[in-house]
Amino acid sequence: FPLHKARLSQQSDRLMLDSGHSQREEEWVKYPNGERRLFDTRKTPLVGKNNQLKGIIGISRDLSYRQHKEEALEAQADRDTLLISISRQLIDQDLEAAIEFILHILGEFTQSDRAYIIHYSVCQREWSMTAEWCNHNNPHISSLIQDSQNISIDTAPWFSSQLLQGKSIVITG
Repeated sequence: FPLHKARLSQQSDRLMLDSGHSQREEEWVKYPNGERRLFDTRKTPLVGKNNQLKGIIGISRDLSYRQHKEEALEAQADRDTLLISISRQLIDQDLEAAIEFILHILGEFTQSDRAYIIHYSVCQREWSMTAEWCNHNNPHISSLIQDSQNISIDTAPWFSSQLLQGKSIVITG
């Protein structure tokens, strides 16, 4: 452990010993290989005859697996909430308003700057953007829908190939 972590642990132990009471804490520990693990640690003073301090008893449990499971459950709950919201919009709103809402909520959920729907021509040689949501909190993002009409798939073959295969595309930078 780094020196500053060791000193913090010593201070914590000293406070626990001075109080005479057990102490419990959860702490993330980062290993030299970069792995992070969550530990639940309970420490208590070890006293002998005549309440003479002998040392500290400590027990640690690795809670990382439990933490990852809790995070996975939270993510699933977020996805479920998203799908319920989308379903409600499709039931309660006209299609155009529902599409606008769905693109917005999906863009925010995925922390994207843009979400859109692309329609391919019958022969799948051209595509057009039919709906778009832009993150207005990012001043560098502006609408592309007007410039994204009747675009030949030869303009961006990889992009078109990915979409026609039903794959998501993440553009960074």
